[in-house]
Amino acid sequence: ALNTFKVYFKSSGEGILINLNSIVIEARVKLNTESSEGEAMASVRPMDIRISKTPSEGAIPGRVELIQYLGANILATVRVDDLSIRVVVPKDMVVREGENIYLTLNPSKIRLYEVSSGRRLDVV
Repeated sequence: ALNTFKVYFKSSGEGILINLNSIVIEARVKLNTESSEGEAMASVRPMDIRISKTPSEGAIPGRVELIQYLGANILATVRVDDLSIRVVVPKDMVVREGENIYLTLNPSKIRLYEVSSGRRLDVV
């Protein structure tokens, strides 16, 4: 299932800045709308989020709430402020419920949609 969040976006250089709960992500996407800023719904797939036990630039701190074993994949649900974000855990990594971790969203895989209509705002 996709992770979806309400965000605020603003054009910046060759991409956009996405503000997610006071965390700013620079996404390398182009908009297909005349609006250069505003509210949107953002989505990113669980496999397009990197999970780490150490902080890095642009990483979002969170706490593992739930671990699910789904065949060959391990899916972690991570609490970030008031959001629950699902991420696929690499096979060589062990994470436990209650553990503090860091998430990095792949900026080229973030998709934006208009809040009212659901129309896609980034160029396909």
